[in-house]
Amino acid sequence: MGNAALGLFDSYSEIGHRAYTIFRGSMYEGFAQDSWSATPKLHIDYGVRYTVIVPYHADWGNMIVFDPAVYNPTNAVTVDPKTGLIAGSPTITQLYNGMVIPGSSFPSSATGRVPAEILSSFGGLHAGLPDHYADVQGNDIQPRLGVAYRFNEKTVLRAGGGRFITRLGDSDSIFLGGNPPYQPNASVTFGSVGNPGGTGTNATSATSSTSQGSTTGTSACSSRFASASRSGCSFAPRRSTF
Repeated sequence: MGNAALGLFDSYSEIGHRAYTIFRGSMYEGFAQDSWSATPKLHIDYGVRYTVIVPYHADWGNMIVFDPAVYNPTNAVTVDPKTGLIAGSPTITQLYNGMVIPGSSFPSSATGRVPAEILSSFGGLHAGLPDHYADVQGNDIQPRLGVAYRFNEKTVLRAGGGRFITRLGDSDSIFLGGNPPYQPNASVTFGSVGNPGGTGTNATSATSSTSQGSTTGTSACSSRFASASRSGCSFAPRRSTF
């Protein structure tokens, strides 16, 4: 309470202007089905669906992920144990050690939409990875089966089951466009109303997260993740009263 009354603070952080990233993804599906009346009382419907899921990518190339495979321990920054902030004057390579911008370069559509200083200074973070970063999911086979059996004129039993695939939604990728440098995050320590800059500053402190990987620190992703899938079945007896 005393520090607050005097206008003193231990730490303060603030993110910059909200990043604007347009994501696009695609799916390709095919299916085959047939039916068979095995007996006058037994009817069977069966089929299979095949799905190819291409993960989301940023139209302007302004998404970035942390990939442990490209992290270089020799480029690790020095962290001040007292403030928890980066010390010294590290290079971009050190500050963004392990960070990867998907694709081989910024697309032409990024010009005029992504800040020019990012286009000119951060191209070295491209590692030749696909622009969607994550692997294309192409082995999603989903069999389906439905059965109807008529016991008599009034009673029928219906049953069905299958495997179902759901792609990761846009919300699972959206934070990848909100990581530094696209959305900067600045922190200061041990400051006051009269000296808001404090004694320690860090213009690249990252606090965003994503559901595709690490939930703390900079958004981390694995390029190998499977689409959400589930198997289900149902039984429904029906009896007519008329």
